[in-house]
Amino acid sequence: MTEEGGVQRAKADLEILLAAFPDEVTMIEAPDDSSLSPNRFILSLTSSNKQSDTATHQKQLHWANITMEFPINGYPTTSPLRVLSYRGGGCTKQLLERIVCLIRDVAKECCLHGEDAAIPCCSAATTAWVEALEANDTSATQALEVEQQKQLEQEIKMQWDDIQWITGETITDRKSVFQAHVTQVHSDEMVQRALEKLMSNSKIARATHNMYAYRFTQYNPDKKTTILKHDNDDDGEDAAGGRIAHLLDLRKEDGVLVVVTRWYGGIQLGSKRFHHIVNSARELLDHCHQQGLIVKS
Repeated sequence: MTEEGGVQRAKADLEILLAAFPDEVTMIEAPDDSSLSPNRFILSLTSSNKQSDTATHQKQLHWANITMEFPINGYPTTSPLRVLSYRGGGCTKQLLERIVCLIRDVAKECCLHGEDAAIPCCSAATTAWVEALEANDTSATQALEVEQQKQLEQEIKMQWDDIQWITGETITDRKSVFQAHVTQVHSDEMVQRALEKLMSNSKIARATHNMYAYRFTQYNPDKKTTILKHDNDDDGEDAAGGRIAHLLDLRKEDGVLVVVTRWYGGIQLGSKRFHHIVNSARELLDHCHQQGLIVKS
């Protein structure tokens, strides 16, 4: 193809390109004192090139400007469309270089077939750009979902904020270890949440026994009466829960849940174990009342 034929072909290709990509392509005018026809243009890629909104919006503008040139001689049969320069912001260097390589590959392919390259190159570039941003949006959405799950877990934990367990000193006897825990409760539902929170401690959950008792009064607005609610659990240590419950009853405790944890040391303690269970609970209750950690009704 002659030089004049190549220039005319490039000029026509540029006109079609400008019509197809009016927002993305900017023609670079030749100098006023030049007799050359414009043969350079800039392909601008931004976040707005995306055809549809995805689940998240880009907080930072992604952009890239790729300057290309129609060769004066031999376009498009012997000289392909060329990338002169490129730069971007908010996007990775790898993405920008991948799109530039794609443009060059498409330009070479068009040259091999003697086809106009501007529209195929720009189409390939914008498609790759949009897909990359949408993939980035997907990653951002997944990250958001993870964050939302963390927030949900935090909100669930916040439901336990009204439950503050107080743990006493350990009592050790022949390798068996006893430890009491106390918290305030005002409903059956609160008792269950308190136990779940305490059992979230893996060391306590793995203990041989976690016997407990609770005692609280609850007002019944329908009957305008106060009901005493209490219960206990031995957790495999026969009669241990009942002894803790008896202690709470003797002390007239109200609004209290007491758990005594035992880690069995391999040596049977006989009735002495009940002494340690009750004493650990009593000592912790005394400490809590003296320090104002729980309110005795």
